[in-house]
Amino acid sequence: RTTIGVAQLYRDWFSGLKDARASGSLWLFLIAYFLFSDAILTIQNNSTLYMEAVYQFADDIKAYQFLSVLFFGAIGGFVSGYIADRFGLVRLLRAALAGWVVAVLSAAFVLNAAVFTVLFAFMGFLNGVVWSISRVLFLKLIPTSRRGEYFGLYSVFERFASVLGPLIWSAPVALLSSPGVVRYQLAMLAMGLLLTASVFFLARMRSESLASDPL
Repeated sequence: RTTIGVAQLYRDWFSGLKDARASGSLWLFLIAYFLFSDAILTIQNNSTLYMEAVYQFADDIKAYQFLSVLFFGAIGGFVSGYIADRFGLVRLLRAALAGWVVAVLSAAFVLNAAVFTVLFAFMGFLNGVVWSISRVLFLKLIPTSRRGEYFGLYSVFERFASVLGPLIWSAPVALLSSPGVVRYQLAMLAMGLLLTASVFFLARMRSESLASDPL
C-alpha cells in the first residue's frame, strides 16, 4: 500500500499548473474556463432574484422559465456534437460564448418580460452547448497519460469560479444606493463583461492547433 503525503500532493498540483502554463492553448483555455464558469454559474444562481427584482415574475412563471432553460439546454447539448464535427470545438465554443455575451448584455438593458423570456431560453440552449463542448475540448488539450491529474486542475479552476463571480455580482447589489432594478442590471452587465473576457482569451487560441480539430 502506497501513501502520499499532503506536501507531495501540493507539489504535484503546482507541477501540473506549471506544465499547463507552458502549454499556451491549455493555459488560455483554463483562464477562459474560469471566467465563463464564474459568469454562467453566478447567473444561474441569481436568476430567480433577478427575475423577481426586474420583472416581478411570480414563482410559477419562474418555474416555467427554468423548464424552458432545461428543455433548450438539452437540445443544445444534443446538437453541439454535430455542429462541432463540422466547425470545430474551438470555433463552436467561441461562438457559444459570444452568444452568451449578446444574451447577457441584452438582458442587462431589456425591461420587456417577453424579450427576456426569449433571451433566457437562448441562454439555456447556449448553456447546453458550452458545458458539452468545454469538457471535450479540455480532453483534446491534455496528455492522455495525465488525464486524472489534469482533471483535478480543471476541478480546481471550477471551484474557484464559484467565488469571484458571486463577489462581483454582489458588489453593485449590496453597495449601491440606486433603485433595485438598476443594481441588478449592473450586476448582470458585470457578468457580461466576464464573458467578454473569456471570449478574448479563447480568441488568442487562434494560432494554436488541436489534433483532428479544425480551428
